[in-house]
Amino acid sequence: MQSRYDEMNQRMDAAATNIDIALQAFSARNEITLAKQNKRMNSIMLLLTLTTICFMPPQVIGGIMGMNVFVPMSDVEDSLVPFIIILGVMAVFVLIIVFILRYLKVTKGW
Repeated sequence: MQSRYDEMNQRMDAAATNIDIALQAFSARNEITLAKQNKRMNSIMLLLTLTTICFMPPQVIGGIMGMNVFVPMSDVEDSLVPFIIILGVMAVFVLIIVFILRYLKVTKGW
């Protein structure tokens, strides 16, 4: 009777070991699948980001050129000076924001 119990106990231990091995294999395969999906998602987001960056400058310039409001120094005929000044101010704001974000990334860990 004891022999039969020991044999059954060994089989149960072997089955538990096999189940653990199968669970680890399944978990590893699941992690690989998730990593592949994340890589694909990152490449799609990169493509969308680059597309957005490429189309943003024409939209900004078109928005500025299409404004139906008074632009300072617009009394000068056939001059791009007001347009260039507005673009320069926008570039300065962008640089300020970039420096602030870099400072936050370095100091705060963002």
